[in-house]
Amino acid sequence: MRALLACLILAVVCFIQSPADAQPPKYLIEFGHDLNDDSPQNQAITWLKSTLERQSHREIEVEIYSAQKLGTGPEMVEKLRNNTIQMVAVHTSNLQSLQPGMQVLDLPYLFPDRMKLLAKLNGPLGEALYSPLKAKGIIGLAFWDGGVKVITCGKTIQRPTDLKGVKIGIMPSQVIREQYLAVGANPVPIDQQGLYTALQRGELDGVETSPMNIASMRIHEVQHFVTPTNHAWLGYAVMVGKEFYDSLPPEYQELLKKTVSEATRQQWSEAAAQEGRGREKVTTLFQIYTPLTAAQTAEFRDAFAPAYDWFVKNVEDGRKYLDLAKD
Repeated sequence: MRALLACLILAVVCFIQSPADAQPPKYLIEFGHDLNDDSPQNQAITWLKSTLERQSHREIEVEIYSAQKLGTGPEMVEKLRNNTIQMVAVHTSNLQSLQPGMQVLDLPYLFPDRMKLLAKLNGPLGEALYSPLKAKGIIGLAFWDGGVKVITCGKTIQRPTDLKGVKIGIMPSQVIREQYLAVGANPVPIDQQGLYTALQRGELDGVETSPMNIASMRIHEVQHFVTPTNHAWLGYAVMVGKEFYDSLPPEYQELLKKTVSEATRQQWSEAAAQEGRGREKVTTLFQIYTPLTAAQTAEFRDAFAPAYDWFVKNVEDGRKYLDLAKD
């Protein structure tokens, strides 16, 4: 009996210590982003994790860090360059210091159709925007959809003059800043995770963001007015560190690109669904919902136009990026 028990114990120990189970993955991807777990971005990354791990026979492992657990957008980009983390999905405005041309995606009323925008991002425009980042340690893989922006505020916004003096929270983009300066507003760059508190404390009067973000970030709890200006796209850059990417064998490089491509298709589909639900919620979550007439929308388009002049004059190759976006 003792001999049998000893054999069983030895078998269990051998099983626990077997090389196959103890061996760590060959390639670890720490994937950081700044949104909540229920976001289309996190859902796409979760699918990507499952697919990469399965198809690489667990030689690749993906750890997901949502809601800025690895730092703010700019901090995650810097960690990506240093190979401290391997992949990120961050708002494109977080790249303005490394690639100022990326701000073309922040220009107001540039993309009337999101599917046409997706086609452009998958073509020459996307290639031109990501190309300069290779020399800075980053490889761009895809662009993900964050929705179309609306404006929330502590008062009704019906025309550009209503924004005069309004402290409005924006992403860290000079183009967005110029857009609001043109109408006399006071644009304040702010980190996404600090937005709710800033609105609650009255440090900001309003914010521009997408309907899907409004619900997930509970902005309606601290704002009472919303105007569906639909003035600009909210985009996210999906990137991998060049040092890590170059360390992968060719077959895993191809697997990563293929998997990100499919995850992108799923992300845009889920983002469209969440955006639709978000817009339905926005009409009831806020005390005052103020849709714009065609004439009022034209007023905003004209009032925000100086942002285009600033972009072309101040961003290297700005005209080239704008032409690629418009073609």
